[in-house]
Amino acid sequence: MPSNALYIVGFIIVILGLAYMASLMGISAQWIAAGVVVLVGVGILKLAKRGPSTRPFDTR
Repeated sequence: MPSNALYIVGFIIVILGLAYMASLMGISAQWIAAGVVVLVGVGILKLAKRGPSTRPFDTR
């Protein structure tokens, strides 16, 4: 599994866990949805900063 795919799967698991924990704490669904949107945005930014998952081919 490529490292980017593994990163995405792990980040989704973290987001789901945090959302579930927040719902158990009694936090409103609107705030949970807002938190999920923010965390997805942070994940996308971090993934974009990591760069491409593969090296370019050698064109010699």
